[in-house]
Amino acid sequence: MLSPPGRTPLQKASRLAVFALALLVVAGLRHHLVWGESPRLPFSLRPLLDAMETGCVLGFAWFGARAWQRGMAAVREHSPGTKRLILMSLPVLGTALLVPAFLSSDVTDYVMRGRVLALHGGNPYVQVAADFPDDALLAFGDAAWKQFPLPYGPLIADLQAGIAWLAHLFRFLPPLGEFLLAVVLFKAVFAACLVLAALTARSICAVLRPAEQDTVLLGVLWNPLLLNEGVAQAHNEPLVLLMLLLALRATLMARTAAGAFALGLGVLTKVVPVLLAPLWLVWSLRHRRLVGLLLGTAAALLVSGFYYLRFFTDPGALSFVQRQSSVTGASLAWAAASLLHIDVASALTAGRVLVVAIVLAVAVRLWRRPEPPRLVHGCAACLASLVCLGLGNFGPWYHIWWIPLALLAGTGYLRRFAWLATMLSPLCYVVWTGLRTYDARHEWVQLTMGLLLPAIAACIWRPLDQAQPAA
Repeated sequence: MLSPPGRTPLQKASRLAVFALALLVVAGLRHHLVWGESPRLPFSLRPLLDAMETGCVLGFAWFGARAWQRGMAAVREHSPGTKRLILMSLPVLGTALLVPAFLSSDVTDYVMRGRVLALHGGNPYVQVAADFPDDALLAFGDAAWKQFPLPYGPLIADLQAGIAWLAHLFRFLPPLGEFLLAVVLFKAVFAACLVLAALTARSICAVLRPAEQDTVLLGVLWNPLLLNEGVAQAHNEPLVLLMLLLALRATLMARTAAGAFALGLGVLTKVVPVLLAPLWLVWSLRHRRLVGLLLGTAAALLVSGFYYLRFFTDPGALSFVQRQSSVTGASLAWAAASLLHIDVASALTAGRVLVVAIVLAVAVRLWRRPEPPRLVHGCAACLASLVCLGLGNFGPWYHIWWIPLALLAGTGYLRRFAWLATMLSPLCYVVWTGLRTYDARHEWVQLTMGLLLPAIAACIWRPLDQAQPAA
């Protein structure tokens, strides 16, 4: 007997994913609008409401993970097709768009830095939002970051400026309305990037494991970590992820020039993908595609030259790389510095040495066996080491760089690590939602839930390789 409409396992999983994100909508509204302070009450409601908000985050972690797992299991049993999967994902993405960004204020800074370039004619690598005190939107967001120049690459600068300009076309709205419109536009762009990243991952899977293409599509598109960090909280990582996957897809399909160019654009988005350059060099040499690599690199350098003349001839503009690398957070290097009472900079130097050693080891391994799965796995390993050792700061959003690549790589430790980090990373926020603090307690919880516990559990929980569909 056929299941009644709306009752298939995949549709049930879709509804569960929407419910999980709806919990974040409730938590975000509470965070921004309902504080529970009233002099007419004999006690403050705020501790109770903080606990409710934390409960919503915990509920999202549980139900989001269940929806993700059940969705991939259902697709592996019977896929309705790529077009149908995209259509079924629209309510999930739409709910993520509705989540008020309450676990990060980064998107507020995106809006203001975009206005510095688009509306005030300033250089966002030199001038900061606070330099324009008459801007009506300066009232929104964290005051400290209004003194911080743009820490990302020039493609992000143009994206932020374009969205700020587009939102300002509706300047007849009150300042809050214009600000919220800009936030929604950022979310929509990052949601589109996530859809394109999922389709690109599906195409890569056609090279690695053709039977699991739609499973991989849903594994990226319904991934609760990517939905929360990349769409709901509007971090710009989906754009970096898309560039990485496009570079990988082109390279695996023998379009080396396009792959090198996409990797170069990734570096112009955030400097992180430059870590993978040795792998692209080894791959090109072993497959006799050095000319394509040089052509793609030359094209990326031309774009870089354009941006250099546009932004970086001003004194101090290039210091954004140093500023970004000096921002530290919870990582193995930070933990070692805290426990051993040594300087964080010294620990990070040791971390840099380890990351370089890992990249070289991966490059040697790829030279010996230049096979597609090894390139994918090597990219994931290099980016994971960067996050774990703190060279790219640390936060659940930085997992977006490497987790889809690790899931694409198939079975093995990195895949188990990525799977568990996806499910446990939302728990990194329980100190912030419960106690409203980003002190050492938050850092240790973030490190434990987002990194240490998944890394340790991945050593033990080996049945995952057989019990779950490879994604």
